[in-house]
Amino acid sequence: MSRALFDRRKKLPTTTSSILICIVACFVVLYLAASFKSPRTECSGRKLREEWRYSAKNPQLHVPTDKVALAAVELNNASLSAPGPKLAEFYGLTRDQLWRMAPDGYLHITSANFHYLDWTLNWVNHITEAGITSFIVGCMDERILLELNARGVPTVDMHMGVSTNDLGWGSKDFYRSGEEMVRLNLAVLQFGITVIVQDIDTVWLRDPMEFWERYPRADLFCSSDHYFSTTKDDGLEDSSKVGTVANTGLYVLRPSALNFTKEWLETLATDKLGWEQSTFWDVYLQGYRHLPDDPDRLFEVYRGKLLMGLLPNAVFTSGHIYFVQHLPKKMGYDPYLVHATFQYYGVTGKRHRMRDAFLWTVDPPEYYDTPGGYLAWDFDVPADLLARSPAKNLTSMELDDVLGHLDLINHQLTQIRNALSIAKALNRTLIFNEIWCGQDRWWNPHTGLLPTVEMELPFVCPLDYILEVSLMKPEQKADFDPELEPYIDFRESSFLQNERLPKSVLESELRVEVCDSDDCPTQKDSTSSKRATVHIPPNLTDVELKAALPNLDSHKLLRFSSMRNTFRGFQDPEEGAAFEKKIMYWAALWCCVLPVDDLPGHVWLDLFHDVLPHTDRHGRVWNETHKWVAVQGPD
Repeated sequence: MSRALFDRRKKLPTTTSSILICIVACFVVLYLAASFKSPRTECSGRKLREEWRYSAKNPQLHVPTDKVALAAVELNNASLSAPGPKLAEFYGLTRDQLWRMAPDGYLHITSANFHYLDWTLNWVNHITEAGITSFIVGCMDERILLELNARGVPTVDMHMGVSTNDLGWGSKDFYRSGEEMVRLNLAVLQFGITVIVQDIDTVWLRDPMEFWERYPRADLFCSSDHYFSTTKDDGLEDSSKVGTVANTGLYVLRPSALNFTKEWLETLATDKLGWEQSTFWDVYLQGYRHLPDDPDRLFEVYRGKLLMGLLPNAVFTSGHIYFVQHLPKKMGYDPYLVHATFQYYGVTGKRHRMRDAFLWTVDPPEYYDTPGGYLAWDFDVPADLLARSPAKNLTSMELDDVLGHLDLINHQLTQIRNALSIAKALNRTLIFNEIWCGQDRWWNPHTGLLPTVEMELPFVCPLDYILEVSLMKPEQKADFDPELEPYIDFRESSFLQNERLPKSVLESELRVEVCDSDDCPTQKDSTSSKRATVHIPPNLTDVELKAALPNLDSHKLLRFSSMRNTFRGFQDPEEGAAFEKKIMYWAALWCCVLPVDDLPGHVWLDLFHDVLPHTDRHGRVWNETHKWVAVQGPD
């Protein structure tokens, strides 16, 4: 909304001024009506909730008399770093409008630019499915604003005008986005409304309202980056046991935290490269004091002026808590929220984890019925490899302690490489299996488990523990060498259990039994029926494989009995070399043991570890006299 509309025309006659005010008022009404669309529209195949609580169930609005909020409303500071009419005007917000949106006094806020449109729609789908109707999306660019308005998603223009591409962690626009979110919080808080602020890579599984109401004394809440629970219940964490490393991917500010938020914003405004999370720490940790006798596990922050609670990890979960430890299930709690942190390969890695956990709702129908069909296989994970994969000495962090884990990973990488080769040869989309790890992965040296984490080893680990999924399916292909661009599509390990998968895919499976030798069954196989079985010899080239599996068009799903000793290579040496060059970078690294001399603590995995001779991604040559072994580094 243009601030010029509100310039006072003191020199105009009274009658003219009155007319002008009426015209301006009409424009304001029309603007607000256009800005906040009706929720009765489709959003990526799901309907937003038909009944908004303020329109039917709560016609009488209740505005609290909190003295802090009332005092804030009276402020008339033209600065956009302070609460007051000018700040609300900047966003086109009014007290009545916000209280109609959030009749219970709680408003969920997230923000995104167009690059995260799919994440935004996924967030909207989950929050509405959880029964939460009081929410708004801050739009960083005009393109996402138009897209969301067209879908009926409640929005507010943040007037940032940033790029529609990924802002990039640590970029100028990245830091600016954090500052602008805090500014938007301040604009809402001044009207006595509690803000629940979350990153766009979160999903809500149920309404947290009852949780907030358990703690009426709290002024603010925040999630944390700790990967364990300090309690046996679903109450707030014990700050004396986890420290105070808050993660602003989810935080809650009550109106009593207005001055805190103002100081937070002022701190950000003085440092244009200030990260909103670190400055949050700087402000709230002033005067931090643990209160050992507090019945709610609240603690003092902000020079003793506020009470804060760290949200329980068991129900407001991080990526490690939810996707790796499965802590809520172990403790018997239903989580409120999942935040896709603690993974290793950016937005692509986060999206893959969401899909694997059935938390991604915005894939189109063709994702589940792809032309060309799918390729799956029976994974071979020997019990003896599983048994010796955990470290024998849980107090040591030496390379010898991780060799069993790496043997288990290499056994799986061989099968994955063959599966990728066959998927390319047959032009099929590959469906991954669950991956087994004998030890966890972290950014620092560890003994196979993260400090204080209680988790059974070995365990099913995410795909990004062993493969660089961001290279396999990059967000922006221009960021990568064109010669290394991926060309083999893939699906998550839970894909065949997804309820959106058409029955026709499962009903048209062809099972491919790989014989132990060239002496396969003599009976003639048929591929004509929808659910058939065919036998093929082991160790075929791509050309031989195509000849052994003709007439596959009627089978949407091929399932191989094995990927061990199944593929001998590409008949054309140039094609084989090009394939190796393309996927050699897809293997990830495992981290970490203790550094030795000048060597870092990580070990690079190798999809071609058992192919001799071959040259790895770092130019190291492995052959019959110098077979692949686990070595630390390079950087």
